[in-house]
Amino acid sequence: MVHEVARSVAQPERIVVRVGTPGAAASPDRSMALAIGVTVAVIVIGVAFTVFRARHVGRAIDANAARISQMTRPLALRELPTLTERGYRTVDAPAPPGGWRAFDPVANAPWAAGIAKAWAADAQLTRIDLAVIGNDGTTDLTKDRQDDIGYRFTSPARVAEWEKIADREADASVPYELMMRIAGPRVLVYVHSGRPPREPMPPPMDSLPMRDLLARARQSPRFPDHPFYSGFLFHTDRAGWIWYLQSLSRRDSIPQVRARDGAVYPWR
Repeated sequence: MVHEVARSVAQPERIVVRVGTPGAAASPDRSMALAIGVTVAVIVIGVAFTVFRARHVGRAIDANAARISQMTRPLALRELPTLTERGYRTVDAPAPPGGWRAFDPVANAPWAAGIAKAWAADAQLTRIDLAVIGNDGTTDLTKDRQDDIGYRFTSPARVAEWEKIADREADASVPYELMMRIAGPRVLVYVHSGRPPREPMPPPMDSLPMRDLLARARQSPRFPDHPFYSGFLFHTDRAGWIWYLQSLSRRDSIPQVRARDGAVYPWR
């Protein structure tokens, strides 16, 4: 028998397989290069923006620090006439004659007026405020407490200036009042601008030193004896300069005390 199968099998052929994308598709090397280039560009832009922002923020911080330093430095007395900023500013002023430890707000009023006259030569006292004062008429301003003393001064010349401006400007405003705080021990001032009140200027202050005034007031049975007081001195048309005092708790009513002689209301 003869097997004819082998003779009928076709001869093997070579098969070629081509791998790739047809047409104009980019090669793998070009795609990788493009991706790397975009990544590097993004990183460079990000770094540049960060550096720019850091420099901008740094300059802003430096400018703000310089402004804060300028605002917090003590002012010389010669700078007060042109002071218009809002907020209290520390003044490089001499210490009061009697020192800071036993500060009498009335006895030291001429010293405070001397500072105010550096702001305006015609500055006149209009009010004294007491946060805390002992029954001996003094307060210790060296302690870390809110035992500050306040003075207010008004310049008649600046009030007259406002009246002239107000005749032609509806929103006229002038720095007419100097508010002074003695605390710390420091002298702080604040210039108040705006429309002055339509009130006559009071006469020069007429008051006993606080030590003598409280000693006389305590002789009256109508005046309660407390270790500390708060209050203010103000001028009234009918009674002149009057002290309005109160206890720190404000639990009792203290009658008015006439400044010139320490008399307790009703005056007798």
